[in-house]
Amino acid sequence: MKKYAPFNPTGKGDFPAIYSTLEDIIAKRQEDVAKLAGIESLNGALRKVAKIPTSSTDIVASIDTLGDFNYDANYLYIVVSSGGALVWRRITLGVF
Repeated sequence: MKKYAPFNPTGKGDFPAIYSTLEDIIAKRQEDVAKLAGIESLNGALRKVAKIPTSSTDIVASIDTLGDFNYDANYLYIVVSSGGALVWRRITLGVF
């Protein structure tokens, strides 16, 4: 998730600063949404598998399917569609 610049309007007539901040937020949110391309096609068909992929292209066509996932101590791995091809993606796990 992107961090946004602090919003510090100087007064009631500071519409340009408000407009600029909103433009920045919208552009960054569009980038975030674009990065999730392919995830909407999972349709809830997730399947935990034993495989920990060695790279994003570690796909075996006869075994790996859209929505396959697994995790280790550092990452969550999931198979998504990228330009029509299946690829593994990983998400860093952190403490919250």
